[in-house]
Amino acid sequence: MIVSDQAINPDFSEYEYFKEPQLTRRKATYSELALKSVEPIESTNVAWAEFVQVTEALERIYTHSSRGSDRPYGLCIHGPNLTGKWTAVEYFYRTHVSRELFAAKQFDIVMVRAIRSGRAEPLLSALLRHYGYPIKVIGPGSIEARINVVLAAIEQKKTKVICIRNADNLLVPAGMTRGFASSATDVLTQLMDERKIGIVLTGSDKLLALKDVDPVFASRIQTYERLGNFRALQSWLAFVKAFFDKSNRFDFGFFWEEGQPENLHTVCSGNPGLFKMFIVECALCAADRGSREITLEDVKKAFRALFGSSTPMVNPYENAR
Repeated sequence: MIVSDQAINPDFSEYEYFKEPQLTRRKATYSELALKSVEPIESTNVAWAEFVQVTEALERIYTHSSRGSDRPYGLCIHGPNLTGKWTAVEYFYRTHVSRELFAAKQFDIVMVRAIRSGRAEPLLSALLRHYGYPIKVIGPGSIEARINVVLAAIEQKKTKVICIRNADNLLVPAGMTRGFASSATDVLTQLMDERKIGIVLTGSDKLLALKDVDPVFASRIQTYERLGNFRALQSWLAFVKAFFDKSNRFDFGFFWEEGQPENLHTVCSGNPGLFKMFIVECALCAADRGSREITLEDVKKAFRALFGSSTPMVNPYENAR
């Protein structure tokens, strides 16, 4: 995974979003020195084969839209939380919207978050805010006018791709859309058809039901990519090794002792984001006692801090010696 750039609202960062509830607890638990010492680990990230495949798919949709194709192109990135879906979008964003060209290209790629509604109004509000229009509330009677404003902004700003996080929030069963002036997917279909832009959806595996909810919009999403947890131990070991090699300010040798790579996979369920949270917690425990070497006691303490003492999760460290 690749950490969010300062030019991007940190609310967009998948890892940061799920880490947020832990921050207050960490500040109350660990010393300021310990918190400072783990910052390099927080900013350590590695890519893996599936992640690279997703970034390549994002490049294809950008190239397709940049060439002015007559056919709109859609991409869906789905999978569990903390598997790098939105992080891949952030990397894609920074690739094309560099700081040097920020003023000229900041709207090439637009990124918004969907809320649990399915209605057109919240999506239009988010897009208008992104383009700098101070419109907070949109009533049903003003939807068509606001769509026209968004269409004009896309053309003026030369937007090529709109990326939507938590896109499964847009999926409202047809029977529940009665009374909607327009659904969010109706709006996206119109934007794609009239401006030939690319649309990227990221969210849970619920997005696979898109064809049942809105078959017209689903017909415009040609490519589906999944980022999931590591299942194969070999690929998990390669990912862990790459991460530890880059996080060399701490000694993570404990995790290479016999049986420990498997225990780490069990604890984190092979999830790359959860792995990172757990490793940072282990490093905090070590740093708080003035060490850079991770021990069994640090790991035990980190597990309890992150998951709780009564968690139903399997704790392979509790009775270890």
